[in-house]
Amino acid sequence: MRLARGDDTRTLMLDCDDATLAFGPCAGPALRANAGAAGYYRVAYGDAGQSALAAGFATLPAADRLALLSDGFALARAARQGLVAHLPFLAALSPPRDAPVALLWMTALDQIDELPHIFAGTTPEATLRGFHLALLQQAHRALGWDGAADEGAKFQSLRRRVIAALARTGHEPTRAEAERRFEAAMDLSSPMPDTLRRAVLAAAGTSADAARVERMLQAMAAGLREGDRLVYLPGLTQVSETAQIEKLLDDALAGRMPRTQASRLPQSLAWNAQRGEQVMAHLLGHWPAWKALVGDSAFGTLPWLLPGTAWNSMDPTMPERLAAAQQQHLGTTGQSLVAQATATMRTRQQWRARTRYARPGGSSAAVAGALTDHDCPARRRVGHSFGGRTCCLLQSR
Repeated sequence: MRLARGDDTRTLMLDCDDATLAFGPCAGPALRANAGAAGYYRVAYGDAGQSALAAGFATLPAADRLALLSDGFALARAARQGLVAHLPFLAALSPPRDAPVALLWMTALDQIDELPHIFAGTTPEATLRGFHLALLQQAHRALGWDGAADEGAKFQSLRRRVIAALARTGHEPTRAEAERRFEAAMDLSSPMPDTLRRAVLAAAGTSADAARVERMLQAMAAGLREGDRLVYLPGLTQVSETAQIEKLLDDALAGRMPRTQASRLPQSLAWNAQRGEQVMAHLLGHWPAWKALVGDSAFGTLPWLLPGTAWNSMDPTMPERLAAAQQQHLGTTGQSLVAQATATMRTRQQWRARTRYARPGGSSAAVAGALTDHDCPARRRVGHSFGGRTCCLLQSR
């Protein structure tokens, strides 16, 4: 294992359950394990190490920052450390003004977009939604709506995700700007970059009325190329009203959208767990029609249809219901996909159960102070010695 403090780097052969390495006095930069992120393992730091690394997060090498974000979230999901311990690293992200930091933000968005869904309906939800919104606003202030002509693909993709996510939170300035740009986005001959077009349509879709949904549906059906038709799917799948969701699913079965997009529709709608139950009920209530539509198309293979729709569900009864539905309609086909979906659902549900609200108030940057975690057992450890005092550095299996 490669260890580093500042520019001082050493390598430790971890061939036993416990090992201690003398690494100088406590003063100075925080100690980093798996420096350079070349090792195939996760690293969980003790409280002191985490605090020091979070405080100096912006000055760390990009690879180490990425490893801290990836490891912390994975360990929190697996109950190897708490969510509380990970949030300060997300709060320490600097604005995305260069390519390495943009990559960090893509990883961070994968994480913070998931948290409000996991904790929907619980006491921590409002605090986490505030934290989520504050981070999105920070990224958007740096990115804006329009990038430079020579801007890289990472920035374009990040901007698309940030704008769409802001609109999903109900952020009115973002929705209003998307409304202003909607007509240009609908005109595929306009010079608007494709990533921004998708962002605008997705943001506009969060507040679209029936007429606007119908316009996007008709434009999709009229598209001559696959890429043109796909542009409209993000906008259609952001609708939230029950009647609109039902009509879209009915329209897919009625042949009002191309088969490729229709096959993707259920899982795209069910990405939002609050819509997943309605989508699953439609699939099961119209199974022969969905089976005929999806078949083994390239983007929506039949064995994946039910597991993919259930994937984000927070209903504790969904794993059993999914297994029964898959068995009834497809027999043993796709059981490995059911197992993957079930493992994902149960991991999220367990995470939700072990995170509690400790106290109200606090800014979004200090959200970690409002939550407590339970039942995160320690595993194998490596310590580092500071003047005869050994501190926990690594926890692993």
